[in-house]
Amino acid sequence: MNQAKKLFIHEAFTKKFGTQGAQLISPSHLEKLPGSTTNKGNWSRILNGETRPGIKHISFLSKALKCSTDDVIQIFENADKIDENTNIRELLKKLHKSFEIPESMPKVNRYFIGRSKELEEATDKLICSDIQGVVIVGFPGMGKTTLAKHIVYELQEQMLFFDKVAWVALNPQIGTGEPPTFKESISSLLFEISDGDITRETISQDNENQLIQRVINQIKKRKCLLIFDNAETLLSRADSDQAGLFSRNAKDYAYLFKQIIESEHKSKFLITTREEFIELSPSCYRINLEGLSLEDGVELVEILS
Repeated sequence: MNQAKKLFIHEAFTKKFGTQGAQLISPSHLEKLPGSTTNKGNWSRILNGETRPGIKHISFLSKALKCSTDDVIQIFENADKIDENTNIRELLKKLHKSFEIPESMPKVNRYFIGRSKELEEATDKLICSDIQGVVIVGFPGMGKTTLAKHIVYELQEQMLFFDKVAWVALNPQIGTGEPPTFKESISSLLFEISDGDITRETISQDNENQLIQRVINQIKKRKCLLIFDNAETLLSRADSDQAGLFSRNAKDYAYLFKQIIESEHKSKFLITTREEFIELSPSCYRINLEGLSLEDGVELVEILS
């Protein structure tokens, strides 16, 4: 029974609090934190479900996680209800409801071959690291968008960390090759992550800086994953001396990312692009998509033929 409780407590902390939750299920880590309310052995018994945490322990955990004491209490109260008939997965669903797939996200492809390593790598970096975002880089046709869609489905299926997901398609506009207007893209993003608090009427008079501030306010309220697909349209031409830098026409997007990176919150972003984002590199984890292996390529051809 204690094994089931331990599994639930560990899963609940990771799914609900991501990186910080994953760190806090380590008794040795907890013992070393300033102001720790007990020793490694007692933390181990608490996190294994053998001992109920006292008020001082609950308060310490909530401060470490920057959450309410009710959030921590809820985890341990649910752990106490576990018996041999408990469906732990269903209990986790009640504790942390998964996000909805964004309406703007293209439908997922039927075939997903040869990218399991990158899928696991990206998912792990988004929920269990301190990086601000993940950038998927690759030539056209490598499967960047498909990988991003499967990352979203994986996070939803595993009920991992995020409360809201927004998908922003930055495909070049016919005739100009430019991305959609900043106001158009960011308005759609805000509609998806604001739980209905923001409408077209709400932001009709907003300028670009006000829209950016609204985004920052929203990602501080809840854990969001912001996905920017085909983001190379925001960059200067690859054959110019400004390659890899935001173009002059994308200065509002550049300022948005600057604010996201510099603000304190638990949200993350995911970018798919044909070219590297030099200005974002220090804050991001880069995944280079290369061609499929011969074996995976043959498998895909056989499926499609």
